[in-house]
Amino acid sequence: MARLRILELMGTSDGGVRCHVAQVVELLAASNQVLTVGPASSLPVHLASPTFALPIGPKPSAGDLVALAKLRRLAAKADVIHAHGLRVAGLAVLATRGLRPRPRVVATWHNRPIGGLPVRLMAAVLSRLAARADATLVVSPDLKLWADRLGAKNVELALVPAPLLPPGADRAAVRAHFGIGPDQALLVTVSRLAQQKGLDLLVNTASRLPEGVVWLVAGQGPQAQRIAGLAQQRQVDVRLIGHQGDVAGLFHAADIVVSTALWEGQSIALQEALAAGAAIVATDVGGTRFTAAGAAWLSQPNPDSIAAGIGYLLNDPAERLQLQAKARQRAADLPSTTDLLNQLNRVLLSARS
Repeated sequence: MARLRILELMGTSDGGVRCHVAQVVELLAASNQVLTVGPASSLPVHLASPTFALPIGPKPSAGDLVALAKLRRLAAKADVIHAHGLRVAGLAVLATRGLRPRPRVVATWHNRPIGGLPVRLMAAVLSRLAARADATLVVSPDLKLWADRLGAKNVELALVPAPLLPPGADRAAVRAHFGIGPDQALLVTVSRLAQQKGLDLLVNTASRLPEGVVWLVAGQGPQAQRIAGLAQQRQVDVRLIGHQGDVAGLFHAADIVVSTALWEGQSIALQEALAAGAAIVATDVGGTRFTAAGAAWLSQPNPDSIAAGIGYLLNDPAERLQLQAKARQRAADLPSTTDLLNQLNRVLLSARS
């Protein structure tokens, strides 16, 4: 197989995108020359291959002209640019225009932007640029429909395997650590605390649950302080517990793992919950139905619907056991890193030809 000079390009990102980029780089660097490029604050740490800090902000700005010039110089030495996200894919398309030879551009669409009219207008412009890539990977079926409508070439669903979790502490130990009684109903959400994750929806759902239900939310992000204040205002037992190393232990301790996201691709947390054999209630958005494949209780993204699903499962232990069994079965069929490497080799090589 030909040894490629690959430029892995990312923008301002954290959470699942940064995790996926690190995974991709580790797999590709074993047999290719890989340079990872992006904002210094977003670049994955402890990569075995070199990195280059390029200041790409979250929104278009005058600084993009400088970033574009630097990216063009880097692109001239690459065979393939693999760009993660609409914004950087658009920059990659612009940076390679007119180069001879021109490196091919593979774009991975990781998100569907959530927000008001300005956000949607910006997404419309960026997606049209990104659709000019030579090949497009998308993390959810709805993104595939979007890319197909825009005329993107060689569109297929990306494979986004979750890293393997260590076994984790047992249920009793984790519940005791957080002061949860053995018979107390416990909900767990593991999520980046950002708008896309539907945290307002989470608090509104909690206000519709019976007293005594505890909801632990593990993760960090820009909305932490606001959501903590909202939970206090609504007088609901939603506890923000920050970053947790023992995610598997949390899933084992939970009666139900809940996702209230407004949009998801192939959620790492959802895959980890499936692997832990958790009973899951999740909003039916983006790629969640594709990822869960019948092994989660799917709900419309509104508090009454989510609360109804949680209430039903809390009151039906047999149904929870069935969901747990389905979760373990589904986890066995989730994509592996070998599957991801095979896809990358095929797509990057075909994009070069």
